[in-house]
Amino acid sequence: MSDEGMPLPLSTSDVKQEVKIRVGDGFAGEMPVTVMEKFDRVVNLHGDKPSLHQKINGKWKTFTWRQYRAEVDAFAKSLMAL
Repeated sequence: MSDEGMPLPLSTSDVKQEVKIRVGDGFAGEMPVTVMEKFDRVVNLHGDKPSLHQKINGKWKTFTWRQYRAEVDAFAKSLMAL
């Protein structure tokens, strides 16, 4: 229940609105995780395996999951500097 006594919605587009967390069997019983938490799990599991292939100047370059994570960190830091 919210402070006003109204039940919490299951979804919203308002970043400040609380939502009710579904709990039950299957996926509904799992704890929620962020995209970055899931990404970090994959990096820890598959760190040195290929994750991305990109064509640069006509040649294919392969990035490992660790390299991909480092690029994500660098991009995030550049956004914070804006």
